[in-house]
Amino acid sequence: LEARLRALPESWNNWGNAALALGDAASAEGLYLASARERRTATVIYNLGRAYFLAHRYPEAEASFREAIAVSDLVDAHNDLGLVLLRTGRVEEALRAWSYVVEKKDPAYAPAYFNLGLAYEQAGRAEDARRAVGAYASLTPDPAERRRAIDWMERLKKK
Repeated sequence: LEARLRALPESWNNWGNAALALGDAASAEGLYLASARERRTATVIYNLGRAYFLAHRYPEAEASFREAIAVSDLVDAHNDLGLVLLRTGRVEEALRAWSYVVEKKDPAYAPAYFNLGLAYEQAGRAEDARRAVGAYASLTPDPAERRRAIDWMERLKKK
């Protein structure tokens, strides 16, 4: 029985992942909170941030991502923190978050290059956006995503 009880937080986290995959951020939030009450790991905190983000609760998402980073410096938390920052109009902070990912954490982390492209484009920095999107295109294993990135780079050339 004791071993089963120790496994509950992981089960709640997994159920939260399933709920999030089904688009039910509210249920996911409850499941992640239940998991975090028993065992507050960086992964659970990060997942809670994802639920908040998908529910457009950006202050809570930001706090969760920052906590996950403080606990374990998760690369995904840095990336998703950048998304929160971009959504809330803090473009320069978002750029710093993603630059940190590719410069210090994982230079092959394709989503950060994609997001850098979005932020640079939003900031009117087309050439920087093209470089970031080019890096994304070279790193993504998905041929459809690669084609999409190449098309995006072509559009950026015209800016």
